[in-house]
Amino acid sequence: MGRRENCQRCDLKIPSNADLALGNWGVIGPLAGKATFVEVFSDKGADILNDVIEADLIAVEEPLEKGIAIRDKINNFMLSASAKKKEADQVLPEISSKYSKNMKTNSLNV
Repeated sequence: MGRRENCQRCDLKIPSNADLALGNWGVIGPLAGKATFVEVFSDKGADILNDVIEADLIAVEEPLEKGIAIRDKINNFMLSASAKKKEADQVLPEISSKYSKNMKTNSLNV
């Protein structure tokens, strides 16, 4: 999945519990790879973003509706992948436990 192992299990791909979320999901067209998608989740985040805009530190433009839809699809896909990863991780301890019990039994018989 191209993510750190613990990130593969996370239920929060876009940090909506933060004031701002920044990333590349949803940046499409000529700005792809050259711009950052900024999503505001709080008044504090809006204030911070407005401050840096007013200070001419960044330039902003409205995201394309298609980009927003793509961002949502990517997020949903990644959440689904996380659920599958967690399911797989739940199965592994059971398998490991069965094998280790079997190994203990076999080692006692030797």
